[in-house]
Amino acid sequence: MPQDDFAVDQNGGNTEETGPFGDTDGSRADIHDLLQGFVGFSGSAAYGSLRVGNHELRARVVVGGKGAGKSVYLRRLQADAVKRSGVYSERTPVYADTIQRDVPKTESVVRICHWYPEDFLTETWKWLWRRAIMRSLVSHLLCAKELNTHLPEEARKELEEDYKDLYRTFRKPVSVYSQLRNIISTAKSKRELSSYLDDPQWDELEVTVRESLRECPPICFYIDAVDDEFAHAPMYWLVCQKGLFYEVMRLLREDHLGGRLHVMICVRDSVFSSVLRSEHGGRYRESPYIRLLDWSLDALQYFLRAKLETLPKRFFPHGEERTTANWLGLEKVATNREVPLEEPVEEYILRHIRPLPRDIVILGNRLCRALDQARANGEEGLSIEAIAEVVSETAKKCGDEQLTICANQISADMMPAHAYQHRYGEVYTGANAYAPVVSQHLKEFLHDHVGRDRFDNGYCRKVAALGGKEFAANSDVLSVLWQNGLIGYGDGDIHGQDVIFYRMDDKSDELVLPMDRDFYVLHSCLIDSAGIEPVGPPVFPYRRPRRSAAAGQTS
Repeated sequence: MPQDDFAVDQNGGNTEETGPFGDTDGSRADIHDLLQGFVGFSGSAAYGSLRVGNHELRARVVVGGKGAGKSVYLRRLQADAVKRSGVYSERTPVYADTIQRDVPKTESVVRICHWYPEDFLTETWKWLWRRAIMRSLVSHLLCAKELNTHLPEEARKELEEDYKDLYRTFRKPVSVYSQLRNIISTAKSKRELSSYLDDPQWDELEVTVRESLRECPPICFYIDAVDDEFAHAPMYWLVCQKGLFYEVMRLLREDHLGGRLHVMICVRDSVFSSVLRSEHGGRYRESPYIRLLDWSLDALQYFLRAKLETLPKRFFPHGEERTTANWLGLEKVATNREVPLEEPVEEYILRHIRPLPRDIVILGNRLCRALDQARANGEEGLSIEAIAEVVSETAKKCGDEQLTICANQISADMMPAHAYQHRYGEVYTGANAYAPVVSQHLKEFLHDHVGRDRFDNGYCRKVAALGGKEFAANSDVLSVLWQNGLIGYGDGDIHGQDVIFYRMDDKSDELVLPMDRDFYVLHSCLIDSAGIEPVGPPVFPYRRPRRSAAAGQTS
């Protein structure tokens, strides 16, 4: 069996090696390899925002869960701008900055959130991001060689001298993140921060910046990697990202800035769900400037099969056709459940991982490594038992990672107000603090009090009540599992296969698990991670195509 290439860290991240399916970390992968192996979904409109074309490359916001491919798409946008210098015009060059990943600390984000009432938090973060963007923009106008030659001398003097109370002297272009960190760290109180954000000089500075941009090429900023800290305190980072989303869309609408300053960002799916439920959420549902990386079964299968097309020939000794069956050497897998059944091998491996391209890459690399090892040992290929072992190990790692993310969220929910003010906030949000204890507690809770992957409404209500006693009163454990794709629901017969997990659509984008459904299911990865029992038919973390009972064909 292959060595463990899926080590989960305490932040809910992982440290996998690369392999034939590619690198699982879109932010670190070699850009040439990333572009060569990019799956562009150039075809059916059914793939929606996953398709790539000239129109899609105008996106400002890339939305998706952890591992959905946000960093990959943002890097592609940036690489295209650098290569073509004409994303926005075939004749006009653009100034494409490097991708920014130097995020603030969770401690800083929590501190700001504790200063302001909930009703004013999003608005505060909008202004924080706007001020940080303007400061970063000024640094690029003054210090980037590609821009400062276009800057009129009068504007240069104003930016260097007239507004020096708003920012420090810049010697190099700096990121938006760095300026956000600086604004937060230098403010000693809510009053001091509010006074800075409301300084009337900002209005005059923006006039100077707008006039300066007329002489410059379009400027592109790329803001990524908020995911790195998001897991420590999801609800605090949610409102921070929400403020960034609103500010980027506001900049896009402004006549003088929207055509010259292009800010591209990545945000979590839960952030976008929160936006859609707001008063003006409807305007963003069909926006051409927003890419929703929402992975359906069709998209996952397309992605898997596209990756199979790139594999060396040695992985297909059973036939020329690049199918999952030819890759693994069998059509179906017998599953050990209450009622034994056989299921297509492709569906078997997909339902045990999360509906994310990252997990397909992880599992694909592990299976390829196992195949190479088996043949080195003189075997023709993998046995059913060997495939099941690799899938089981990978499913356990997927479940462990997702439970760690849930535990971080629950830990942050347990944090008392002003914990950071009294210097113990990191107990609840630090990487080596309370979250590992909560993660183990959550795993035991699922094993001892849930125990199965299907249960009815009454059973679910009992579990919810127990969760309120086992964890903090202000932490809805089942809703945390729902937001992180570990619990779903269905209507009708409890053995039904048409189930719904959290997705960014009209039907299942609420952040609270609906408690009025007929039955509930847990993700298949929790069978291996938490030791729950599989009952009834297999659970699929996506809408499964309906099959004809007579012909057994996908309809």
